Amino acid sequence: MSYTHPLSKEVGISIGATTTAGAAGSTAINGTAVDMAGFEACLAIVPLGTIVGTAVTSIKAQVADDSGFTVNVEDVATSNQSIADTEDDKVYYFDVTRPTRRWLRIVVSRGTANATIGGIIYLRYRGRELPVTHGSNIVGEVVGEGISGTA
Repeated sequence: MSYTHPLSKEVGISIGATTTAGAAGSTAINGTAVDMAGFEACLAIVPLGTIVGTAVTSIKAQVADDSGFTVNVEDVATSNQSIADTEDDKVYYFDVTRPTRRWLRIVVSRGTANATIGGIIYLRYRGRELPVTHGSNIVGEVVGEGISGTA
């Protein structure tokens, strides 16, 4: 049986924070805003690196009416996740369904000691129009249906 709808045509992929931005540090990272117009949900993925023993780290989701996060900014209820300093090399995520505002972002709070974040990736899904477009810094391709041969 052939699958004719690759996931990359149904899910909008964008970067909320690069690996470079998530380098070891103790300052907050405000993820880039992602536009939820035309989508019902977004899976936000936050890979972690080294969390130093005394680091105070947490992540949460926020919504707003504008991409600059200056109008009607709200935390998404129950989205705050505390990250223990023993959580090195784990992946945290939020699956935000039907956000109450058009714009969504992830905020990583880091304090006291260094915490490393491997970036933030947004996967917007349940789009009203297909195929979807990806962020300008996303590169990839759909490859054959399991056909073996030279790459």
